Amino acid sequence: MFPLRSPHGPASQGTLVTNHFIDDKGFIWAGDAFTNRILKFALDGNFLYSWGAPGPQPGRLGCSHGITTDQLGDLYIADCFAGRVQKFEPIPGTDPDKIAGQILRTWETWKP
Repeated sequence: MFPLRSPHGPASQGTLVTNHFIDDKGFIWAGDAFTNRILKFALDGNFLYSWGAPGPQPGRLGCSHGITTDQLGDLYIADCFAGRVQKFEPIPGTDPDKIAGQILRTWETWKP
């Protein structure tokens, strides 16, 4: 067990992870309600990357509260304070280290 800490908020505040997943590349992606950012961590908890900003405009976040991916690599975020779900599509040519991988879904995961 380890704390996931964002470098974007005050040290005393910590991180309020409202959702997370481990992608097919072995990285943890988490939504931070305090900073309204999506954070990327190594499996040992080491912070690697983040993106996002607060606000009601499209592409900005107001408390991500659910996160998933699809088979095309699109990222979906339930934005609870804004009352919406946003879809983020990878821009062609983007550094693959800055794109959330797919959530692993296997038959064992879905088997009744």
